[in-house]
Amino acid sequence: MLMESGIPVRFDNRLQMVHHKFLVLDGTAVETGSFNFTKAAASAQHAENACVFRNSPRMAATFTGAWQRLWRESDPAS
Repeated sequence: MLMESGIPVRFDNRLQMVHHKFLVLDGTAVETGSFNFTKAAASAQHAENACVFRNSPRMAATFTGAWQRLWRESDPAS
C-alpha cells in the first residue's frame, strides 16, 4: 500500500529483525518504547510502554540521526 501510494519503502537485510520503535514529531518530540502501533496493543489487555519526550529538540535530533542511519544502510524495496 505504501509503495502503491508513491511512498519510498526500504528494507534492512543485514539483520533478521530490527525492533526499533520510535516516532520523531516536528523535530522537538520523541515517542519510544515497547508499544506496537496496532489496535491490539492499545487495548487494556497488553502491557506496553511508551515514553514521550516533549520540547526535546536535542533528543529529537539524536533519534532523527538514528533514523537517517537506518535509512542509508537499508535497501530500496522493489
